[in-house]
Amino acid sequence: MASTAACQSLLPALSGTQPRSPAVAALRPDPCCQLPCNAASWHSNRVRHRLQTQARIATVSCAPPAAAALSSLSSLSAPSHLAALSHGPCLSPRSGTPSGRQIEARRREEGIEPAQRVVAGLAYLLPLLDGIRYGRFLFQQYPFTEVVLQPILPLVQLYNSVPFSSLVAFFALYLLVVNNPRYSRYVRFNCYQAILLDILLILPGLVERSFSPSGGAGLEALILFYNTVFLFIFSCFAFGSISCLLGKEPRLPVVADAADAQVPF
Repeated sequence: MASTAACQSLLPALSGTQPRSPAVAALRPDPCCQLPCNAASWHSNRVRHRLQTQARIATVSCAPPAAAALSSLSSLSAPSHLAALSHGPCLSPRSGTPSGRQIEARRREEGIEPAQRVVAGLAYLLPLLDGIRYGRFLFQQYPFTEVVLQPILPLVQLYNSVPFSSLVAFFALYLLVVNNPRYSRYVRFNCYQAILLDILLILPGLVERSFSPSGGAGLEALILFYNTVFLFIFSCFAFGSISCLLGKEPRLPVVADAADAQVPF
């Protein structure tokens, strides 16, 4: 009998179930009643997390206050029709492009007075008077070329007879015209081109001093060099003065960009 009672006491331990006291059973909730409560709380938590996620997505997708402020400022910065014109195909060319320069030149030509044209054209006499001596070989080979310069021969003689006439004319043109804001940009630009051409004549003078052959191939090279310098100076004089008299803005090679930089307006 004792062994039977011992075996019966061991059966609950072996089966994994233990007898519960009434107090312990009262403290522990019934699993059947606990499952609905846990399911309801889990469902509410899931709904809450879903709502929070949707709120975050909506917040991120919406524009922040700073971006909204910038967009409002950009909309107030220019009218809609001006913005459409600025981004449209009818955008006006910039002043740095060749087409922009042509448009600006046309606008300037419309308001150029005859007196300004004459002053701008006379400025190109300075490099011609200083460079006419490089045409002596050309005048000897082709005497008919002197006929072209016949109208200014008295001025050439007067210019060469006055001491330091080249230096005086150079500084007078630079200080009284180029640096004088009372003159228009058109006059100052052409005067500065003439001054730069006169400065370029320093290079042929240096070649003349360092290289003076008496005959042979050296003399032929010197004659060719002199003729080239004179033809370049005379071409610039003719093109510049005629363009000024017609009211156009001449852009001479080598010196036009430098004159633009020094006389922007």
